[in-house]
Amino acid sequence: MNDQNEYVRMSVESGVKPLELRYTPINGCYTKMPIAYHTATRINSVTAGVLTPAEYAVAVEATREGIDLACWGIGEAMRHLKVFERAGRHVAYIAVRCPVALAANGQLEETMKRILNENECNHPEQICLEFPASILHHPTEILRTAMLDMKLLKVKTMMTGCGGSDCPTSNLLAVPVDRVMLAPNMTRLAGSRSDPTVFPALMQYLRSMRVEILAEGAENDAQIQILNRADCAGYIAAENYTGSAGRSRHDMTLERAVQQKEE
Repeated sequence: MNDQNEYVRMSVESGVKPLELRYTPINGCYTKMPIAYHTATRINSVTAGVLTPAEYAVAVEATREGIDLACWGIGEAMRHLKVFERAGRHVAYIAVRCPVALAANGQLEETMKRILNENECNHPEQICLEFPASILHHPTEILRTAMLDMKLLKVKTMMTGCGGSDCPTSNLLAVPVDRVMLAPNMTRLAGSRSDPTVFPALMQYLRSMRVEILAEGAENDAQIQILNRADCAGYIAAENYTGSAGRSRHDMTLERAVQQKEE
């Protein structure tokens, strides 16, 4: 047995899942309660400990392993949707992190059809493929076609980091995702007195693109009220959120997520 297989065997025998999908709620701006979930695949290794996307994403971004990891996460989300359903929880969607390579290889439609069939997923609209802002760096016809193919399959797509320093937002015309997630630095500009025009201008542009807008990193209720008035569909609370909804929860197990009250 080679070392890799031995490490896998040790992980399984320890009772710890080698791969685990962890949940962070996306809350509605009006009720401040969960409407959907953002997920992250955590790698549990007996040799390297716990690895989060922040630690491995760059290394696997353009690799076959990164694509395989995303496909596992998508399938796992489909299986988890059935757990939510059995518990009487309605979840608008589960967003799964995906590398740009998954959409750029020209095989996304075929890959998603296979995963949907394997998991007998009857509600593809409850799956959202979440791509980083780098999907806009070099827009191609392949990327555009991939996004349009997902619309035909009723699978949703999202781009995170919108409004960040490395996000060429104008390229949304070429890569038509269904949703965008504002970068935390842009969310903090909601209601800013030092830069009062930046946030409204971006929101107006995004509304003209007819994309659903979400925000990452809401720190207080005043920001959430502004997001709500700007037709933002939901938000992820910052770790230091201090509003009326209480302590923000991140990186939850499936079991903990299922127990949450919903909007």
